[in-house]
Amino acid sequence: MLDQLSSQREYIQGSMNKQEALIRKNSDFRPRLIIRVPLDLSTAATQSNAYHVADPFNGFYVESATDSSATVKLSCTSNEKHNLDNYTTVSLKDAAEAQEPIRGAFLTWDAHAGKTMTLVFYLGLNFKPGSYVTATGGGVSEYYGTAMSPAAAVSVTSTATLVSASSSTAKRRTIQNISGVGIYISGASTVVGAVGGAGTLIGLYIPVGGSYEWLNQDDIYAITDAGTAIVSIQVES
Repeated sequence: MLDQLSSQREYIQGSMNKQEALIRKNSDFRPRLIIRVPLDLSTAATQSNAYHVADPFNGFYVESATDSSATVKLSCTSNEKHNLDNYTTVSLKDAAEAQEPIRGAFLTWDAHAGKTMTLVFYLGLNFKPGSYVTATGGGVSEYYGTAMSPAAAVSVTSTATLVSASSSTAKRRTIQNISGVGIYISGASTVVGAVGGAGTLIGLYIPVGGSYEWLNQDDIYAITDAGTAIVSIQVES
């Protein structure tokens, strides 16, 4: 019993010592845990003038941008051409975490007249933006908006109808079939209903009274097999 208590005390003391050492490290060495990088995208950045993030990081977040078309290419470690050619394109609200610290990054971009972007890099912080929710059980990540408003209801017939045009600000659009006829939806005007049969581009079926949450910014088309349906749409932005 005494040996067990002694082991527990040693374990607790070891944990406390480790915690105190980490606090002292952050106090004495003051590593940069948050690095803000505001970018003016009006002039292109290439290999010769790539923006260098010199601090180590293990995560980043695109905090703001003029709009979703403002994009930046992110490469890690060096600005050698073969490394810059292996980049990831980031845009508004993108975020990522690394399993271990990365010693730096290089950012390049095509000219976006009048547009800006702000990235935030983190070291040792498991940061989750407020508008970013992760459902870990199903491995699904979703962005949620901060406001909801109704769009005008749309009549849908047996000819594909555009019920909601593409939107760079929409985070989620909930489509509800409020009529007595089933509908089929998709992101292309070539969508057809079940009467098209095998081999055709049949859309996602929404029965009478059913609804669907649309989580991308593309056009939304709908069609019926016959008759007219009414579709209501709620937009989150």
